[in-house]
Amino acid sequence: MTQVDPNSEAYQAGVRRGMLIRQVNRQDVSSTQEFRQALEQAESTKRVLLLVQDQQATRYITFPLG
Repeated sequence: MTQVDPNSEAYQAGVRRGMLIRQVNRQDVSSTQEFRQALEQAESTKRVLLLVQDQQATRYITFPLG
């Protein structure tokens, strides 16, 4: 991530600047375009499951789309 709004659901769930997003709702993403497409598809579920990686670990983070 290059930016995360501190007032967003993602930030509240633990998403931080510098994390690498590997998956959105169990769909692999490797570019900003793939990330945005996966988020558009997630709008119907109103929730997002991210597989993120930082310097410490790889983990899942989930949060509602607001």
